[in-house]
Amino acid sequence: MTKREMVLMAVRHEEPPLVPTQDDFGDDNAESKFLPPDPSLSEEASIVRRAEFLGDFTAGAGGAGFRAERVEESDDSYLLRWETGAVWRIHLSPIWWREYATYPVRAPEDLDTLTLPDPTAEDRYRGISKRMAFLREQGFFVVLGVPDVFSGVWYYIRPFEDYLLDMAERPGFAEALMERVGTFALRGMERLLDFAPDAIGFGGDLGYNQATFMSPRTFERLLLPWYARYCELAHSRGAYTSMHCHGNINAIMPMLCEAGIDMINPVGPGDGMDLARLKRDYGSRMTFEGGISKFIGRMTREELSDHLEYVFRTGSPGGGFIAYSEGSIPVDMTEEQVHYYLDLKAELSYKYGRR
Repeated sequence: MTKREMVLMAVRHEEPPLVPTQDDFGDDNAESKFLPPDPSLSEEASIVRRAEFLGDFTAGAGGAGFRAERVEESDDSYLLRWETGAVWRIHLSPIWWREYATYPVRAPEDLDTLTLPDPTAEDRYRGISKRMAFLREQGFFVVLGVPDVFSGVWYYIRPFEDYLLDMAERPGFAEALMERVGTFALRGMERLLDFAPDAIGFGGDLGYNQATFMSPRTFERLLLPWYARYCELAHSRGAYTSMHCHGNINAIMPMLCEAGIDMINPVGPGDGMDLARLKRDYGSRMTFEGGISKFIGRMTREELSDHLEYVFRTGSPGGGFIAYSEGSIPVDMTEEQVHYYLDLKAELSYKYGRR
């Protein structure tokens, strides 16, 4: 049975023979440390190499997001200029962090002059078909991505704090911002669905470790209709929806289920997302990708073993679960720790799979 088939079983709330697992690197520095690039490999082979190192059952083959070009580079940072007009500086030393340097919409009137690219332009989708075919042949569950209607605004168009104030004080303007990103995403999704992905992915990060960034009422009024439209379009073409969303989002979980979200990650304990409670309350309607603490690098082997055992024991029954870390693999882990962690996940994937 392929990894894709086992993920499909999990999403259908069946128990596969191996519990699907997924992971990521915490940042560019962590990836360079634990899996240095191999320039001899093709793009497709590099994706598979990375997925196999991490023990992933799913793989991304591209998407319909905004593009960026690297316009400046030094030993400790580089500059990304996005086609929306946003500029990020990615700092690499002494730690990795992202600085949002410039936004195209600083004042409401700036929205009138904002020009977004044509999401239907064929050059935006070059290579996806080849990557899809290669990853499917390798047995992966394949995801294609679109911009999220919440984070897509504050990543690429409007400063985060201003956007939150817009939602509270100028909801009409906030709706206009969402309309620009949401329409771009839906038109791009229509084209992506021609490639028949297993899922459409998008990422919102709707909260912090105590609560959502907006009230549940504001979420319901402004954002819920957009997520429902994302899900309706994906489902109409036979694809699942996979949402990335950090934060304590317990207050809006019923609405995310209502919208039709099929898979959500990373549902982390550090954000107050209790896996046992989530499985009990929503486990028949949603697949949870997560449960693993972001503090794996600080745990002893005994603590890590106990933690992972609890996560697999709690998440696996009844399917609807993919083991995943809320914080990915941090750069401050040692290679020995990383391999112990990944090997242990693989052992538990077998142990808690259906025989």
